[in-house]
Amino acid sequence: MGGKVSFPDGQPLTQGTVIFTTETFMAQGKINKSGRYDMGSYSAKDGLPPGEYDVYIRDAQEFVGMVGGSATTESDPGASGTATYKELIKPFSAKVEVKKGVRNYDITVEYP
Repeated sequence: MGGKVSFPDGQPLTQGTVIFTTETFMAQGKINKSGRYDMGSYSAKDGLPPGEYDVYIRDAQEFVGMVGGSATTESDPGASGTATYKELIKPFSAKVEVKKGVRNYDITVEYP
């Protein structure tokens, strides 16, 4: 089970994590560079049990730079200061009914 995360103009969201959750269960799938995600409950792509889920997207951010230090990249092991990020989407949440046999759940997000 999975889908594509994109903006209303068709552009894909190229990073972040899609989360499907209930009161007792949570599953997540990373968004790839083409905007696709695969969802798994017990293994990476086994899908989800049917039911109603709250859906969220987190980590949809772009690294901007370091503040208060000398490093300029996120991966610099000697980095000092605070990493700053730019949000790529408006906060997103929705209710989704996962149905048996349905494998594709596309998501539309809004620019910030």
